[in-house]
Amino acid sequence: MIHFFPFRGIRPTRDKVHLTASRSYVTYTPGELREKLATNPFSFLHIIHPPTANKLKGTERYLEVRHVFQQFQDKGIFIREDQEAFYLYEQTYQGKTYRGWIGAVSTKDYDAGHIKVHENTLTQREEMFREYLEVTGFNAEPVLLAHRDDVYLEDFARAITRERAEYEFTTTDRILHKLWVITGGSNLEYIRNIFAKHQDLYIADGHHRSASSALLGRGKPANNPAAGCLAFLLPQSALSSKPFYRLLKIPTIESIEDFSRIINTKDLPFQKIDDPDNFEVRTGVLAFDSSGAAVHITKWPERENDGILEKLPTSRLYQNILKPIGGINDDRNDKRLHYEPSTHSFSEICAYMRKKKIQLGFLPPAISFETVMKIADAGLTMPPKSTYIEPKLRSGLIVYPLEHLKG
Repeated sequence: MIHFFPFRGIRPTRDKVHLTASRSYVTYTPGELREKLATNPFSFLHIIHPPTANKLKGTERYLEVRHVFQQFQDKGIFIREDQEAFYLYEQTYQGKTYRGWIGAVSTKDYDAGHIKVHENTLTQREEMFREYLEVTGFNAEPVLLAHRDDVYLEDFARAITRERAEYEFTTTDRILHKLWVITGGSNLEYIRNIFAKHQDLYIADGHHRSASSALLGRGKPANNPAAGCLAFLLPQSALSSKPFYRLLKIPTIESIEDFSRIINTKDLPFQKIDDPDNFEVRTGVLAFDSSGAAVHITKWPERENDGILEKLPTSRLYQNILKPIGGINDDRNDKRLHYEPSTHSFSEICAYMRKKKIQLGFLPPAISFETVMKIADAGLTMPPKSTYIEPKLRSGLIVYPLEHLKG
C-alpha cells in the first residue's frame, strides 16, 4: 500500500503567488536570473539564490537559504496552514490540462521498492541534496510521481474543481495554474484511503530528490516529517513524454553528408528529410548537422535476443551510432555528448550547435510512459535522458516543512 499524507504546508499569499513561484533554478540563464532577482522582490529565487550565494558553499549556503526563507515568512509573503491539507493542482498549457494531488509520500515506501525508479542516480548528488534538506528544513520542489488511473480520484478531483480555486494565475510562459486547498478530516481520509489501495507509484521526474529524501528519512519514525517526501501525483495517462536531443561533438564528421556516407556502409537505411522542422520522428532517429540538413534513419538492425531495454529508441541509438561511430563509451559522463529537451525547436537547437561548435544532432522518438512503467516493473534502468516528462511544477508554490529532523 502507498502511504500518502497531508501536512501543514507553507505557501505564498494569494495576492503574491504569481510573483513568488518560480521555475526550477537550473532553467534560468545567468542573465535571466539577474533580471528576476533585480526586478521581482517576491520571487522564490531570492530564497534559493540568496544575495551571498556566490560567496558561500555547502552548509553555510544552506543556512543562509533557511534564514532568507524565514525572512519571507516574517514579512508575511509566505503563510503556514492552520491545519493539515492536501492540495489539488491543475496546470493548462497549449490546450492540455494536467491535474493531480500534492502531499507527502512516505520514504519508507521508496525504501521498500513501492516507489519505482527507472534511472540511476549519483551518490554525490543524493548526499548533497540530503544535506540541503536537513540544513534548510524545508522541501519546495515536489517529485513528480505517476499512479495508475483511478476513477475515484478523478471523480473526486472533478467535484473539487467546481469550487473556486485558492490560486488561479497565468505565468509569462503562458501556463495557467490553479490550486485548491483540501482540508477536513473526511476529505483527507478519503484521499489517503484511495492511495492506500495502490501498490506502487512511479517516478516520472525527480530521481535524485526521491533518493535524497529517502536518505534523510532513514532511521526516523514514520510520523516524523523527515520521513516524507513532497510529491505531485498524477494518473499515468495524463503525463506527456518527450525525447531529448542528443548532440555529439565529433570533428571528424563535418556535415550530414559525411555522416550519410558512413551509415551507408552499415546496415542503417535512411532517407533525406527536406523539412526537418515539421518532421515527426516515430521510428528510427532523425540525424542532422548544425546547418539543419537532416536524414531519417528509418529502422535499426534486429537482434534476436534483445529485450525491452535493448529495444528502446535511446538504446538503439547508442548501440548503432553513438558508440561505434561517435566513440562514446559512457553516455552518462562523456563531455562530447550533450542533452537538450525537445521543448526547444529544431531551429533553436541548430543555432545552439553552431554556437557550441557541435557537429551532429540526433532526435529519437518519444518513449511512452507505459513503457517507462514496464522498465521500472522489471527492475531495469533506462539510458540517461531517455524521457522529458511534463508537467513541470514551479518551486515555492507549496513548501513542505521538515521539523523535528533530529527525532
